[in-house]
Amino acid sequence: MKNLGELLIQEHPFEEILMGNQALVRAMVESKTLVVASYPGSPTPEIASAIMDIPKDKQPFYFEFSVNEKVAVEVAFGTAINGNLSCAFFKSVGLNVALDTFVQLGLLNIIGGMVVVIGDDPGANSSQNEQDNRNIYRMARVTVLEPSSPREVYEYYKHAARLAVTHNTVVVLRLTTHICHARQKIKFAGYKKENG
Repeated sequence: MKNLGELLIQEHPFEEILMGNQALVRAMVESKTLVVASYPGSPTPEIASAIMDIPKDKQPFYFEFSVNEKVAVEVAFGTAINGNLSCAFFKSVGLNVALDTFVQLGLLNIIGGMVVVIGDDPGANSSQNEQDNRNIYRMARVTVLEPSSPREVYEYYKHAARLAVTHNTVVVLRLTTHICHARQKIKFAGYKKENG
């Protein structure tokens, strides 16, 4: 049986069937994301599970469960304003908790780049209410990418990271429950590990 954690950090290209949440972690690795912060909630918990499958001594980035979504955004922001790519992820209604920090991000020069991954839950399959955050993204004037398959989750995260780093900004990756949990065969690129 394949070890998911070892698979996600291998340097050479490979092809594998993974769910969208797992493919996202490989994209974080290839994009050289330095810090990832989260507050758990469906449909995004498999992102954290995949990260925790990577042996602690081999994890290519710092990962933490923050005390809430606002803290997760602020941990990622603190990393990014110090010149390093970061990511925060949580479920759709978690944006309510992080909102006073989040709405400021589109106005700031975030020199390291930051990606915020939010798992929307159309139909409230696992949430207390159905909430579509796209009007909030518009109000906050942030770029939003919306993948439609696990392969696009992988590709769009890498694109979001490039945009964030190139333009010193925040980019939102809006996932939905079905995209997070769908499985697809994906060709993953190789990458070069940092020395030390």
